Amino acid sequence: MIRLISIFFLLNICIQNLVAQIWKNHQAMNSATSIASGEKEVVVGTSSGVYVYSFLSGDMNTFNKGLPLNDEEVTSVAYADEFGYFIIGYASGNIDLLIDDSIYNVPGLSLYPAASSKRINDIEVKGVFAYLSSDIGLVRFDLEKQEIREVYPIIDQKALSVNEAIVFNDKIYVASDVGVYYADEFHYNLIDSKAWEQLQLPVTQSDVYNAIENVADSYFVVNCHVSNGIDVTYKVNDTGILEIKTDVEDVYKIVFNENIYIIGDNQIRQFDENFNFKNALNSYNTESGLIKNIYPIDISLSKEQAFISDRRYGLIWKNKIDKIIMPDRPESSYNIHMCYDEMLVVATGSFEGATQIPAHWNLFSENWNTVRTESKVYDIIKSAVDRDDKSTIYGASWGYGLIEIGNEEIVYNEKNSPLRKFDNYLIWVGGPALDSDNNLWMTNSLVDNPIHVKLNEPYSNQSDFIGDYPGWLTLDYPGIVTNIDGSEGNFLPDIFIDSRDYKWINVANNGLFIFHTNNTLFNYKDDQYRGPLANTIDKDPRNKGQLRLWDENRKIITNVVLSITEDKYGHIWLGTDVGVLVYYRPWAIFDEEYPVASRIKVPRNDGSNLADFLLEGELVTCIEVDGANRKWIGTKHSGLYLVSEDGLKTYQSFNVENSPLPSNHITSIAISPNSGEVFIGTENGIVSYKAKATEGSDAFSKVYAYPNPVREDYNGEITITGLVQNSIVKITSVSGKLVHETTSLGGNAYWDGTNLTGEKVKTGVYLVYVSSTDGTQSAVTKILIIR
Repeated sequence: MIRLISIFFLLNICIQNLVAQIWKNHQAMNSATSIASGEKEVVVGTSSGVYVYSFLSGDMNTFNKGLPLNDEEVTSVAYADEFGYFIIGYASGNIDLLIDDSIYNVPGLSLYPAASSKRINDIEVKGVFAYLSSDIGLVRFDLEKQEIREVYPIIDQKALSVNEAIVFNDKIYVASDVGVYYADEFHYNLIDSKAWEQLQLPVTQSDVYNAIENVADSYFVVNCHVSNGIDVTYKVNDTGILEIKTDVEDVYKIVFNENIYIIGDNQIRQFDENFNFKNALNSYNTESGLIKNIYPIDISLSKEQAFISDRRYGLIWKNKIDKIIMPDRPESSYNIHMCYDEMLVVATGSFEGATQIPAHWNLFSENWNTVRTESKVYDIIKSAVDRDDKSTIYGASWGYGLIEIGNEEIVYNEKNSPLRKFDNYLIWVGGPALDSDNNLWMTNSLVDNPIHVKLNEPYSNQSDFIGDYPGWLTLDYPGIVTNIDGSEGNFLPDIFIDSRDYKWINVANNGLFIFHTNNTLFNYKDDQYRGPLANTIDKDPRNKGQLRLWDENRKIITNVVLSITEDKYGHIWLGTDVGVLVYYRPWAIFDEEYPVASRIKVPRNDGSNLADFLLEGELVTCIEVDGANRKWIGTKHSGLYLVSEDGLKTYQSFNVENSPLPSNHITSIAISPNSGEVFIGTENGIVSYKAKATEGSDAFSKVYAYPNPVREDYNGEITITGLVQNSIVKITSVSGKLVHETTSLGGNAYWDGTNLTGEKVKTGVYLVYVSSTDGTQSAVTKILIIR
């Protein structure tokens, strides 16, 4: 049996390592929820996982869902000192054990038959047991056998939501939302509610007791949480119950270690064992300066080391100079839009008006960096990187105009640009997007003339401009302002510019508006556009007719467009509220009376000769095209899909059940053209997937294979890189015998080192012949294999 368990643990570690090679987590980990310290390291629980910091070596490891944690929102961590491992509790009731840098799952509580929350609120270690305070009662966990022993509901009517528990003088005390209960620790039947009694405490404004701690063997302290007021803290022992004045609002935790620490909103107050006040901590003294706004939630003291977990700053190593310790991650998990242009640029805003996320970008190349603005601008919903100056980034603010960062910070609003407020309220800017001349286009919702362009080239002649702002143009297209029902004003959240310089605007709940300037920005007369209004209503001669999302039978499929992109054949792919639509003839969009938005019919392959539309009924939030012209499709409810270039074959589908995705709501996707790494934004943060397709080169240059030579202990794939897109690859022995052939995924091709019959090839030199699909380009390289 021991041998079987050892094999299982070894297999589990191998799977964890394999997943970690393919996936990488980029969720923010600065919002700490809990902390525990061992002999040489401290573990910080966060809303997206845990990180382990060795205060002896300075090394740090991160653990996230699937990498290799078995869940996401960590609510409590504890150290079992007699057994030398950490216990990790989750909001779901799941339990992981961190043993020697490996994770082992104990799913019992998450599988417990209860309709309500199973959240683990706290973990108290006492001898060979850990007591888990949860929303379904108190859980006794056997630390030696690593299994759940029993679940104690405590009261009959329903499971008691336990916030924290202690063992004091052979009794278990639990602080709950409806009072404090206690029972003998070794009572023969703690499952029976009759074994539990309620501690009679003075009547207060609340029955919510959220923190409890024993002070040596002398007494224990329990906190009554009072909303919108100073909490009430009681000292309890054999002589009676005494109210203690702590002057702390919103107490989160009470910790005893030679001294008493009351941790509350924005401060920690320290008392001696007799509750004499000693000190108050309300700031961190760091190398970067004094941080006055602090958000402590727990404290751990180990071997004269003091560590604080903070809801904004993660781990604080308390000393003369306080040290903030966080993993290399973005400062926030917001990712409404991502783009990749030599680095990953993450816009962090929201369309929700009440959210008010201060403008900032999370940037990633080799490390994460957060850029914040000095201006009072909020909710950056999309970014564009200047092609001539990669250090310049433009951001569309959903409410505060356009912001430019780089050599300087500039906010464009009604004072210095044609952008206008709606009804003297907010400036909702959509986009931005750059055309082939590096001109910056954007939308301005709910105002007249809502399309603007910030010109790349300076112009000195004021007559070249329509409007009062040099360097800007405002376009007048009546068809985008008026709705079919006659009302005026539209939300225009985005603008996409294709390879023909056609501009595609998704009109909220009203389909598309498309226009083309015919590359003559200052000549409005030769422009063309199509949108919701027919030319019988909008009689502007530039209106080439109404455009709806018609199918082959001229029926409107939907009016909701959520995302727009272009593939390598020039086809326009739309993500909608009913799945995926494709314009296969976008160049004819102004000429055809009823342009067809095609739905891709995917055969069921079950012998029925029936087919289903690709992702029919799904809300498709984003679509990105990789180097092999495959489509990565994000949805709101069912995760991520990788489909073939024509959409007929689904290669992979990822969701929270089968991958490290932290959520099935995909908000954005971006792909590194050189590495093929796919960055996946979700409502709970970013992860990345090491995909194979890279952007193909224009010509064969520096074609080579790696690893090379291939050693006898190597079992992975061999990569041939430096190829043009869809290269034909043939691998032969030196005598000319064909052993393998394939087609590249963009700029890379892969070989598993086997021949056409699936056997590993022998030691020797193998020739790799690559050619373009039209045969006009070719190259040769060699691979040495050692068996």
